Amino acid sequence: MSVSPSEQRNPIESIATKFAESIRSGRQEAIDPVVTDNPDMETELRELLPVIQKLERARQAHAERPAGLATLGSERPDHLGDFQLVRQIGRGGMGVVFEAMQTSLGRKVAVKVLPKSLLSDEHQLKRFEQEARTAGSLHHTNIVPVFGVGEDQGFHYFVMQRIHGHGLDRLLSEGESKLSPKQVASLGYQAASALAYAHQQNVTHRDIKPANLIVNDQLQLWITDFGVAKAIESEAVTRTGDVVGTLRYMAPEQIVGDADFRSDIYSLGVTLYELLAGRPAMDDASIRRALVSRQPAPHPPPLRQLNPEVPRDLSTILHTAMSIDVGGRYQSAQALADDLDHFLREEPISVRPLSTLQLADRWARRNPAVASLTSLFVVLLFGFAVISTFGYVHVQRALDREQATRQNAEATAELASGALNQIFDRFTGRSDRFAESSHAFTSTPALSDEAAQLLEELLPYYDALAARSSFDPKFQQSAAQARYAMGDIHFSLGNYDRAIEAFKLALAGLTANGDTEVGSSKLETARIHNRLGMAYRFSGNSDQAESEHHRALSILDAEHQRGTATADQQFELARSHFLLTTQLLPGMGPTAMPPLDALQVRGSHGPGDRPHSQVRIPNQFRLEEADKTNLKTAINLLHQLRRDFPENIGYAVALASAMHRLDSDARRSGRNGRTANQGESIAILRPLYEMNPANETIRYEMSSMLADINVFGPRLPWPELEPSIDQLTEALTHFETLASVHPNVPKYTNAVAHTHFKLGVLLTRLAAFARDGKHRELEQRAGLSFREAAGRYADLLRRHDAAGYRAWHALFLMQQAESAFRSGLLEQAEQALLHSIEQWKWLTEHFPEEDIGWQALPDAYEMLAGTQQRLGNYEQARESMLESDMSRLYLDDGL
Repeated sequence: MSVSPSEQRNPIESIATKFAESIRSGRQEAIDPVVTDNPDMETELRELLPVIQKLERARQAHAERPAGLATLGSERPDHLGDFQLVRQIGRGGMGVVFEAMQTSLGRKVAVKVLPKSLLSDEHQLKRFEQEARTAGSLHHTNIVPVFGVGEDQGFHYFVMQRIHGHGLDRLLSEGESKLSPKQVASLGYQAASALAYAHQQNVTHRDIKPANLIVNDQLQLWITDFGVAKAIESEAVTRTGDVVGTLRYMAPEQIVGDADFRSDIYSLGVTLYELLAGRPAMDDASIRRALVSRQPAPHPPPLRQLNPEVPRDLSTILHTAMSIDVGGRYQSAQALADDLDHFLREEPISVRPLSTLQLADRWARRNPAVASLTSLFVVLLFGFAVISTFGYVHVQRALDREQATRQNAEATAELASGALNQIFDRFTGRSDRFAESSHAFTSTPALSDEAAQLLEELLPYYDALAARSSFDPKFQQSAAQARYAMGDIHFSLGNYDRAIEAFKLALAGLTANGDTEVGSSKLETARIHNRLGMAYRFSGNSDQAESEHHRALSILDAEHQRGTATADQQFELARSHFLLTTQLLPGMGPTAMPPLDALQVRGSHGPGDRPHSQVRIPNQFRLEEADKTNLKTAINLLHQLRRDFPENIGYAVALASAMHRLDSDARRSGRNGRTANQGESIAILRPLYEMNPANETIRYEMSSMLADINVFGPRLPWPELEPSIDQLTEALTHFETLASVHPNVPKYTNAVAHTHFKLGVLLTRLAAFARDGKHRELEQRAGLSFREAAGRYADLLRRHDAAGYRAWHALFLMQQAESAFRSGLLEQAEQALLHSIEQWKWLTEHFPEEDIGWQALPDAYEMLAGTQQRLGNYEQARESMLESDMSRLYLDDGL
């Protein structure tokens, strides 16, 4: 008798085959009945059948999700409830997304439909319902809103806002152009902010990955698919041990069945890493090994090895977010968002403070002009660290043991001081850090807050040298020079309070030995007093500024009267006289408010219906007689120095500046346009600039003279408008070049913004004389200049939030609004006015003593009312006019 093949097989294998076929046929045979029918094989079956059950279910899931994506199979519906499905717009592992029309409301929405097999048991259905409600409770700019949830024809779905964009996974899969580091950081900031909000609502996403981050063409981002989110308080629904999320982006703790808010931070970090690296953070084999072993996957390679263009700060942020150790990660999404925001603003980040060497390397990489000095810098710094750490131990012991070793100690100190000085010199661009003559007028490397931070880390070493080397006072002077250089850097960066602190410390160090009677010490002390006075003036303390300049005069004047003053002392004496006449002209500093007559610059045909406030005051920037005397003294001294030292460009530049200051006052007294003195000042500087085109001081001073056109005083006659516009255009070209090289130096940003503003004013006035096409062209150019001026000040405010900057920003916005109104760009005008009013209100609340805010508010509201009326928003226009009337009433009554 023959035996069938099935009977020849192992009985366990036969039972397993039948069990698998029952699952495939949909009978879903349970394990217990099979075991009951075969009691002699119970142990083997209870081990084997659950494995077969899981394998067959996995096989079915894979068949329904080609390439890991969900599918609805042949039963795909045309409509679900109130929603007509128009077309498929996306697919993920959790479901298929359709663009749909909501019939009852006539609006387009996105409907995510889940495969029937995904919610095959009660546990899964509860999780879906719970998490759909959770997602619907989230309301954030960067989270796709969930409108509702439903079930129809056996399909569960939820309804979302229709976002016109695509997942970030397209950038990785389709090989599109790479995003820049700043663009990736901006996307990360938006995502982290959204996660911070969700976490505050006790919701984790648990599946952050590129496919769930939707972006539009403007790189605005939304997080979608909170369908796998978990409410923290609902542990009964999503049990510990359930692995949710896509493996490649899964946090290590998720692999072993645990997750919290920080798991989302890890996943976002990996996503941003991949966008910059252009490749997966980890290979699939590593992930599989980690999953099988229930151990964390290895950390990905350093991002900058894969993409050296990624800034070190951004790399630090992402590697912190991706830390394998949960405790080493950002402890909140808000902390990650804050650091990404700091990076975008070019501010210091909070994680892993960098060493001095790393700061130096980062600074040099961001400043190509001095990148070639990086290697020397690191060698010097390392050499100094070794010397200062070990050398001084032996030096001090030697000094204690015997006097004979003193020369060796001095040599060691000289070497250490020399290393420090070379480092400073390469950042400040000059070897004599107190110099204010010819050396002061050479170009310097681009400055940044990072450079200041780096150099400040070296100051304690100078102090240590000064303290330990009492046998030689020059080390004390070296420390004072370093402090002075720090003050100079902070002054250039607009950090005036920190500059004052540094200058004071430099002054204290220089006078510690009481040797200010020595000629060189007198000169250096006077220079510090003058720089300290300038810092005080820019911080708004004019009285203290004058006091410091008078101290400098008192130190130098005796030598001059005796006829024993050196050329450098005479130059500093001239500077002291000149600086006593300095006033913060419009836009020069954070405390310099616009003059009240700046409100009269706007044309009479703007959006307001009534005449503007008639505010006329005497020009507060006129020189007093004492100022004129000081200025003429400075000019006489500089004339003599230039005759004696015609090759010194510093003297020539200072002379041109002093002559221009006197000329500028004459023009503010009523004359406008060019004068003989102004022409002479520019005549001095232009050939100097042509011979020294890389000299930034000459370029800035020459451009400042070209741009010195007073748009607040009497109007230029028509024949002078075009030459003045050409003059401003030339100045603007130079200022923009300087600002691009030194983006962190406020005076260059100020110069660009105010020159754009003046250019816009003159273009508007010239347009009044033009017709048709030429008129429109001039108006468009004016509008662009006003918008650029406001934009530059918005950037400046992000770095330095100061009252003066806010007031100028508000004024520029009003001018931009009027220009936009004349060009028919009403929405743009309305937005500019709303922002302007916000700034003026802030000014009146925080600085009620400043008249400019109170004077501007009625006009700004009136302009807004006129704009809103033209837009057809009559109720809003009425409210704005009421605000204007109330503001004018407060102003008239002095309330």
